[in-house]
Amino acid sequence: ETAVLGAACQIGPGCVVRARAQIGAGAVLSERVSVGEGSVVGERTTLGPGVVVYAGVRIAKRCTIHANTVIGGPGFGYAWDGTRHLHMPQSGGVHIGDEVEIGCGTCVDSGTFIPTSIGDGSVIDNQVQIGHNVRIGRAVIVCGQAGISGGAEICDGAILGGQAGISGHLTIGARAIVGGTSTVGSDVEPGALVQGCPAVDARLHHRMQAILRRLARRSAAGKDDQSAR
Repeated sequence: ETAVLGAACQIGPGCVVRARAQIGAGAVLSERVSVGEGSVVGERTTLGPGVVVYAGVRIAKRCTIHANTVIGGPGFGYAWDGTRHLHMPQSGGVHIGDEVEIGCGTCVDSGTFIPTSIGDGSVIDNQVQIGHNVRIGRAVIVCGQAGISGGAEICDGAILGGQAGISGHLTIGARAIVGGTSTVGSDVEPGALVQGCPAVDARLHHRMQAILRRLARRSAAGKDDQSAR
């Protein structure tokens, strides 16, 4: 009864809108959407089938969240007490800016004490993992199956290629590009282009790959010579 539904919003079959949640004017909740207690879905935002929005989430205006994405699930934070892993409370929630698009099957974890955040105009692909306390700036692109560990910052305009892995508590600078399948374990400077595992300057990575190919060919040729003898 304490939920607030804005004018001309659409609530599809099987949806659940919990206490004190706010659904903005013109918002669309497709079938089987769950909106947690006290969460906000902004004006003209669309939540696809099966989307789950936990408590403490704020989604701004004109966003599109595609099917089966989970926003605000508990962050992956544990402490060892000497005998077992204890789950740390994750109560910071998630804040998503205007005109953000998030693909199918993506998970955006709740922050521990402060919100995990995604800036205006960012685009997140399918099956992406965004850990707790991550800060994503404006107009960032994150391609499919990328993983961002807790506490990392992805600055404005950066691009993460498919299956890129970003370690926790580091910074990807503004307009930097991380190539697909790269593993990043240290800060990336603004505007840099990095590639590889571990990720290095892309030009250096290409030279390293060329050298490895030449070494492999020489080794194979040497073995062929020995066989001929």
